[in-house]
Amino acid sequence: MTLKEAKEELAKKNLNISYTGSGKVKKQDKGEGETVEQGSIITIKLE
Repeated sequence: MTLKEAKEELAKKNLNISYTGSGKVKKQDKGEGETVEQGSIITIKLE
């Protein structure tokens, strides 16, 4: 997934994004299916 795609998906869920690196998403700080509150910041690592 690209940064642009990640931003779009998180925006649909009313979540914010913080990221490091460049390229494609390799890692995120929240696990798949983990519940987070609206407006939370999701941190992703790009490589």
